[in-house]
Amino acid sequence: RIIYWIPLSEMLNQGLLPILPTTVLVLLLCTVVCFALYLIHSRLIQPASQHYVTMQEDERLKRLIIASSPVGLCILNRHSGQVLYSNKLAETWLAQEDPTWLQEALQQSGLGIERSLHNGQYVSIDLVPTTYHGQEMQLCAIKDITPLKQVEYSLLAAKQKAISANRAKSEFLATM
Repeated sequence: RIIYWIPLSEMLNQGLLPILPTTVLVLLLCTVVCFALYLIHSRLIQPASQHYVTMQEDERLKRLIIASSPVGLCILNRHSGQVLYSNKLAETWLAQEDPTWLQEALQQSGLGIERSLHNGQYVSIDLVPTTYHGQEMQLCAIKDITPLKQVEYSLLAAKQKAISANRAKSEFLATM
């Protein structure tokens, strides 16, 4: 076997000139790549990450507001009437009735649509057109107006009693 041995100092003396520019170029390229990665991270990835976290928080807050609302809220497909999202109160109102009443309300589309339910309660339905994910939707708010209707009916009954009392008084005075 033949072994060649070259001392390191001789190799560096003769090979330093070609290796030095290559080493400087590699270090310069590594510096440029690291700086580019830093810029991409600080100007693109980090703001996009923060924006994504903010969007998630906004979505959770909106869902919490809808879920805790004292009014039944739901998002309906304007054409099919399919419920896309609803809170518990809206689910309760929608489950009490047959699906046709929702279709009828969608055809009327407006504010203050009053409806009598099978259980004797009254609801007011407000439908507002909107778009969601590029589809035509209706934001539906369902409010229980049973106490208001009871007051309305008691006022109408009191009015009828007052009118009949007024007639009786007029007849009494006419006969006198």
